[in-house]
Amino acid sequence: MPDINEWFAGEPIIGEQIGGEPARTERDHFYACLQCGQDVDKRDLAQVLWHEQPMHERLPDKIVYRVSNATGMMEEAMENKAKYEKTPSGDGTWKVVDADSDWVVTVDGMPLDDLEEVEADETVALVDAGEITPDTPQAPPKDR
Repeated sequence: MPDINEWFAGEPIIGEQIGGEPARTERDHFYACLQCGQDVDKRDLAQVLWHEQPMHERLPDKIVYRVSNATGMMEEAMENKAKYEKTPSGDGTWKVVDADSDWVVTVDGMPLDDLEEVEADETVALVDAGEITPDTPQAPPKDR
């Protein structure tokens, strides 16, 4: 696995959109990685290529939002950051967590864990889109 600091040394190579609708907001420049659920800035070639590697690490926010920072749009990008993400459970399954607290999301009292990776991807997309409404967040059990 390449070293993150070496991979992202220097200034980002910023791509230019060709065709399609122009971005209306800073968030329109991002997509969620299908492997790790992290935001990926489509304008940053290094990020796009990093997230194409199998079994890659998640990137620190300072890298994810470096183009937004360079263009003066950091606040807007961070303000609208994805609220939910998938994380591995350690036993080969995945869970959907609140991105800020890392607590497992529950819906109708059922925790969104022990999911196959595809199920976790679909669930994150549905929760982020507001098609599934999570319960009010609660503190994780004390044994965590």
